[in-house]
Amino acid sequence: MKYKLSDFTKIGNLNVVIDGGFDDLGMIDDCSDNSLTIYYDKRFYNYLKNSGIVAIITKESFVSDFKDIAVATSNNPVESFYKIHNYLSEYTNHYGVNEESYVGSNTHIDKSVKIPTKNVHIGDNCHIEENVTIYENSYIESNVRISSGTRIGCEGFEVKQINDQNILIPHSGSVRIGHNVEILSNCTIARGLGRRDTEIGDFTKIDTMCHIAHGVKIGHKTLIASGSTICGSVEIGDEVWVGPNSTISNGIRICNNARITIGSTVINDVESNGHVTGYFSINHKDYIKQKYKVSKL
Repeated sequence: MKYKLSDFTKIGNLNVVIDGGFDDLGMIDDCSDNSLTIYYDKRFYNYLKNSGIVAIITKESFVSDFKDIAVATSNNPVESFYKIHNYLSEYTNHYGVNEESYVGSNTHIDKSVKIPTKNVHIGDNCHIEENVTIYENSYIESNVRISSGTRIGCEGFEVKQINDQNILIPHSGSVRIGHNVEILSNCTIARGLGRRDTEIGDFTKIDTMCHIAHGVKIGHKTLIASGSTICGSVEIGDEVWVGPNSTISNGIRICNNARITIGSTVINDVESNGHVTGYFSINHKDYIKQKYKVSKL
């Protein structure tokens, strides 16, 4: 194990009950192997069976919920967890070693675009238009077009109360854009939080004024129309249509070949070949039936 809970007693203001090691950090419902996580609400109890959890920060009153793993308590488990995250992000190579940036052959980058000297990869035959901003930890494959005003790899929006202040949590993940992707003007694509990268699959097309939040994973040949907002950790499959000005709530799964009608707000998963409409969105045919009934009143 890379770390021990006792290594972070001062940094995280921890009281170590059972010391033990861990290799990574993660949220309780999505931990990699050998991870430290936080438990501050009984609603997350069922996630404790996650085999990746080997260490936990919790409230003193919850200690009895745990067996056979390392445990530390804190007056504010969330604050303690993110203090450790911030420390690893800022002062260690936990989230990756710096590499010299690379630009492939036959790639055109407008003179207004400044490429960071480290941790950017741009493949062959790409076209980066004027006033695009590309941040560190951005990895772009071949034959990609990024239109003017778009930002790739910007900071994501994760806010926690630390020392009685709302603090933006530093994002140490990446943006990974596949082959033959096109991203039109004035979009923002945030880099991932922790180990969960933001990913856009091959041949996907993203229209103007879209926001792709941290940790979103979009499959191949998917179309995201203008003005859409894809909130954090959403998973969108292959060949999905997301209509203009749609909003997909965080953590939602949109399966292959699904269709999201214009202006929809999606708060539930959508099955393969599903079609949803409305605010909040429901099955498209059910929505049409409801609208017809209302029109007859």
